[in-house]
Amino acid sequence: MDIFLLVVHNLFRWIVLLIAVYALFNNFTGWRKNRTFSKKDKVLNTAFVGMLDLQLLLGLTMYFFYSNITKMAFENMGAAMKNKELRFWAIEHITGMMLALILAHVGGALSKRANSDQEKFRKAFVYFSIAIVLILLSMPYSFRGGVRPLNPLEHIQ
Repeated sequence: MDIFLLVVHNLFRWIVLLIAVYALFNNFTGWRKNRTFSKKDKVLNTAFVGMLDLQLLLGLTMYFFYSNITKMAFENMGAAMKNKELRFWAIEHITGMMLALILAHVGGALSKRANSDQEKFRKAFVYFSIAIVLILLSMPYSFRGGVRPLNPLEHIQ
């Protein structure tokens, strides 16, 4: 189960990033070209936030139930904070991703409540941009201590 979840979580990150790029582009062009905020725009923004929710659910399932790395970190948090990889997985990754999710939700909610179409696009663009930067900063890169292959199927042997 843990390898299956890891593969799905790693594969799903690329889907989330593709939707994120599309949502950013759509909100930016809608804002700058004074487009009317349509149902398609609302659905795209909701899909982006929903995909983040699903990704979080997969990540939290691994974090609390299947990850040997977080189990090791929780056994001795003092030692984990001195270990780059354990600290990344136990604290940094989840914190950055949770903050990104919160910002995406706030951006989606503020966008829905905005009075003008341009404000809807602008608010979604600004909040989603910050969320995506946090996501990119919190992804497992080798220099951060949390190495994961770019190819999500690489875990299957």
